[in-house]
Amino acid sequence: MSQLDRHEAEAMQHVLFEQYAELKRLSAQQGAGSAPAKRPRDPDGADVDTKPRLVLHPPLASTPPPPRVHVEGWHAVARALAFSGQVPPLLSRALFRLAAGESALDAAAPGVDQIPSAVPWPAGSLERFEKGRIFHTRTPVRKASGAPNCIELHELLRPESIRGLWMNTFLPEVDLFGPLLPIDGFEGGPHRWRNVPIHVSGDIHTDRLRDVACARAGIANKARYNQKDHAVVSAELATLWKLVAGPNWNAVYPFGARCVHSKAFVIKYPEWLLVVITSANAMRGDMELSDNHWFVQSFKKLSRSERGHLSTDFEQRLFAHMADLGCPESYLADLRGKYNFGATVDRVHLVPSTPRVKNMPACDDFSVFRLNSLAQQIIPEAERHDVELEFCCGSVGPLHEAQVWVKRVDRLLRGRNPQRAVEGDVDGWELPKWRVVFPTRETVHACDDDVRSVASNIGCCIRTSAFPSAPVDIRSMFHDYQSKDYSSLFHEKMILWRRPSSSTSPSPSPTPYMIYLGSHNLSKAALGDPVLAPARGTKPASRKLTAQNFELGVVVRGEDLVSMLEPGPGASWEDVLTYVTPARPYRSGEVPWNSPAWVANEE
Repeated sequence: MSQLDRHEAEAMQHVLFEQYAELKRLSAQQGAGSAPAKRPRDPDGADVDTKPRLVLHPPLASTPPPPRVHVEGWHAVARALAFSGQVPPLLSRALFRLAAGESALDAAAPGVDQIPSAVPWPAGSLERFEKGRIFHTRTPVRKASGAPNCIELHELLRPESIRGLWMNTFLPEVDLFGPLLPIDGFEGGPHRWRNVPIHVSGDIHTDRLRDVACARAGIANKARYNQKDHAVVSAELATLWKLVAGPNWNAVYPFGARCVHSKAFVIKYPEWLLVVITSANAMRGDMELSDNHWFVQSFKKLSRSERGHLSTDFEQRLFAHMADLGCPESYLADLRGKYNFGATVDRVHLVPSTPRVKNMPACDDFSVFRLNSLAQQIIPEAERHDVELEFCCGSVGPLHEAQVWVKRVDRLLRGRNPQRAVEGDVDGWELPKWRVVFPTRETVHACDDDVRSVASNIGCCIRTSAFPSAPVDIRSMFHDYQSKDYSSLFHEKMILWRRPSSSTSPSPSPTPYMIYLGSHNLSKAALGDPVLAPARGTKPASRKLTAQNFELGVVVRGEDLVSMLEPGPGASWEDVLTYVTPARPYRSGEVPWNSPAWVANEE
């Protein structure tokens, strides 16, 4: 079948929408009496809008399939999804071809002698990341102004050079990054024919093809699956993605998490390994339009005679997190001990989170307890009490309903004794004076249309109606987000450990103790819930951690920040910040922005 152009798609859309409406009617009849499928949830428990901003017709997900769908019916589901506006154009084209019983791939592979070899990066290109670099998303305004310390995805993914890749992202738009990978089905060049392992971990509940996979498996499209159904739907999704993207694509879906929220790429290039950890979802709204941080570091391949060294802490934690997310041992074995991670020692510290309960001592390696350990290493003990904590996170949990959690997390982030933080008399502690930088409703409404269209990617789980009655100590934490890129919003997740009174100092303010950048939002699901496990028999009470998400980020010492930015006159650690400082406290009557996609029944 020749490639569908836009006019052909529009002409066929009317016919297909009639079929789509008929499918909805039949599904409703067959599924009468079954419970409606719940919407996916964000890390704080609020509804997530997983659709793109442009919706041509009501999404198929609004009408769940019946508990058992005849296997042959998946073609109709794929056809309806292709023209629902719920998936981007290249994926829509692939689904239409599959629904028609044809191959979604563009052409058969040529002879082996016609398939090119991987091409090395230009000399010196990867060396610039060797000491670790921190970037912002190169938004249109930053691009036009030539702003420093900015990057785009195509500068990191070179399909002609990739020899292997693992990635995990949330709400991915495959049309954005698919053409940058050596895979078929997304208008790739000749390097799509190379045998390159592409391992993609993801969240099964936000996968664009989940409706089709459920129809193929004869399993109801649910908000949560048991382990058996999860395995079946995962296998169908893996098969579908190979049909859509070609044999290089290997999809895997970790079980047991509320949200698979880590955002990272680990890319194997000739003689180099490139690691990218970001706050940006792999979607245009985050990677082109919104303020996000990108930590990028390259690692030189060791010669055979140089191998056998002890692996660094960063290397061990990175590969362990990849394994937790389903990265196969075959890919990890090709990386372990073969690259020089020495530049991370004492400069970059990995902070992973995984779901489920962890007791001592395992809990100290994850989430907020890991941040506690790093704060103890970096911040002098005599200064920990006076640290000023500043958060800029795309999701803010219901702090007004989690005051015990806020108090415990505050003590842990300051590097205080972790056992005392969970067993102390919390009721006798005052709420901390955090600074939470988050846009007001008025700030979002003042943004440009294209920026405002992706504002459902951020949210505060204190409802608009509840904010005025929240404790004054909670309300006083909130400060307005004003991007240095005028009229932009953000999706970043940052924690800043400021020195006393530095938040109100004239710019540049004193160098902070440390900074966190990554995927963790300001919520229990992401940072974890630190509690005291009661004594049992002869076993004394001890701390434990309950987290719900997969998350990943890095901590960098304040003294190392400038060295991770582009050199130049006037360079300051504050160039890491995407917003104007000091951030302005909320005025009377102002409330945090809340998208209807995040808070149900929002007025």
